[in-house]
Amino acid sequence: MASVKLKHTLGNGTILHSPAANPSSDVTLKLPSTTGTAGQVLKVASANHSSTNAELEFGAAGASGKILQVVSTTKTDHFSMASDTSTEITGLNVSITPSASTSKIYLMVNVGFGTAANTYVAFNLKRDSTLICVTTAVSGDSRRQSTASGHVNGTSFTENAAFNFLDTPNTTSAISYKVFTSSLYASRSININRTNATSDELYNQGVTSTITAMEVAA
Repeated sequence: MASVKLKHTLGNGTILHSPAANPSSDVTLKLPSTTGTAGQVLKVASANHSSTNAELEFGAAGASGKILQVVSTTKTDHFSMASDTSTEITGLNVSITPSASTSKIYLMVNVGFGTAANTYVAFNLKRDSTLICVTTAVSGDSRRQSTASGHVNGTSFTENAAFNFLDTPNTTSAISYKVFTSSLYASRSININRTNATSDELYNQGVTSTITAMEVAA
């Protein structure tokens, strides 16, 4: 059995052995380009993997389905728009950097909103600039392709739009998840986190909105 010994200056060292059994063909293992971070383990990457070739990467230890990290943003201030063009809700976004390219990101979104009387509202979700979690039940006509939607009857009401999505970004780079909204009537305003009416009345309330991203081990 062939081996390589990496000697310490005092004599002893670390020995790397060839495989215990003769493989059917040569096997290539490509080392990662970084040293990883504390607590990570060396894993086989999903990219360029075959029976004779594997790229190694550092990733979080743990069984599949384990929650590796949680990041969350709570928006407490007011945002308003009146357009049928999908517009990002300022401050309702979250950034996360997956520890492994095989990880999935579980998203939980809750948006509190009020509108002008009798207004329909659409919500969409983006990963960076890519639209994700969009319905295919309607397309090719005037019906809006959305992630979620809502409707408010009166100017002193608030409603909540809540939706979840399991994303597969296939990256270890930082990702930003953002929430967009549009009014189905361009002239009727959408108000995030409060009623459309602003008079000093008990029923004209303010609320909060949240977006949470959880990295799930593959």
